Amino acid sequence: PVFDNANYDSFLGSSEFGLSEGWAVSANLLLNRKNDVFGLPADSEYFNLDIKRRFGGKNKSNIELGLGWQELNIDSQLDASGPRLSLAGRLNVLPSLQLYGSTSYFPELDDDLQHNGVKAYEVEAGLRYQPLPSLSFKAGYRHFELDLEDPKIEQLGSSSGFLFGTDLSW
Repeated sequence: PVFDNANYDSFLGSSEFGLSEGWAVSANLLLNRKNDVFGLPADSEYFNLDIKRRFGGKNKSNIELGLGWQELNIDSQLDASGPRLSLAGRLNVLPSLQLYGSTSYFPELDDDLQHNGVKAYEVEAGLRYQPLPSLSFKAGYRHFELDLEDPKIEQLGSSSGFLFGTDLSW
């Protein structure tokens, strides 16, 4: 897509599989090539895999706790991976309208540049409209932050932006 005369070469893939009542495995892949999209800087790759426990109904107000692994590459200047903790929730406003939010914290990232104790977090919040059980639309805001002492990489590691999307499930 083209917005404000800027070309974007990006991909966002997200998947979740239910294991049993209240338990799920989820994965996300975000790729940016040219400009800042999805709340990550240009030339970024991000992947995570989580095991989550949901408290509350799947399509009702709920809270999810997760533990997983993530990998992050920013502009070939930071290649880091490590464990992550996540918290997400939904609040039903109307039968087909929900407020949603999620946050993840990366307590220790190991990276190739030997930074000590790289920490990061991400936050996303927004509104989700679900006209059909298998289709939803969402609009929100996403913020991603890295805590680094290297000023050159620190400039690459803080990004935020609005998002609009569609979720299909089956």
